[in-house]
Amino acid sequence: MTKQKSNSVITTAVSEDQTRITFNVKGAGELVLDLTKMNAAILMRARTHGFIQKVSDRAAIPFNKETNSYATPQQKFEAMRELVDHFHSGTADWAPKREGGAGWKPGGLDPILLAAVAEVTGKTISDVRGIVEAGAKAKAITQSQFLAALSNAGKVKPVVERMRAEQASDLDGDELLEGLGE
Repeated sequence: MTKQKSNSVITTAVSEDQTRITFNVKGAGELVLDLTKMNAAILMRARTHGFIQKVSDRAAIPFNKETNSYATPQQKFEAMRELVDHFHSGTADWAPKREGGAGWKPGGLDPILLAAVAEVTGKTISDVRGIVEAGAKAKAITQSQFLAALSNAGKVKPVVERMRAEQASDLDGDELLEGLGE
């Protein structure tokens, strides 16, 4: 069964052979969806829908309160590409292992810095992550420190500034302040 939150009304469980999904609705009952009883066209559509949702969800990068910024379209694209590349690798893992867990979390690597280094070097964000991991290990510093040093390089710094400016241009500061009830 899935990990139930204290306020969960619906929980699910998948059979060991992955042919049945049991939905348990708190206080109402249990419902079993038997995939062996379904038409192949419906199963294909569900599979396609699942992959569309899974890859699209990868672009749902939350607002970073530490840097006061949203992820750029390029960062969203790179996050989606990382997942597609992961699936194309032939792995049986549903999700790639990422520093800081899924999505963009405070304390993780800043996606703008990653994207800027990737742009300057012509590498993918995944490649830059690997470079940062190896470089940090070799220098015995954190990955965030190594990435920050890279982002201060003469070629990278203006790209970071441009990306942050592009991100900020999507927001109207006056409108945001009004929403806070000045």
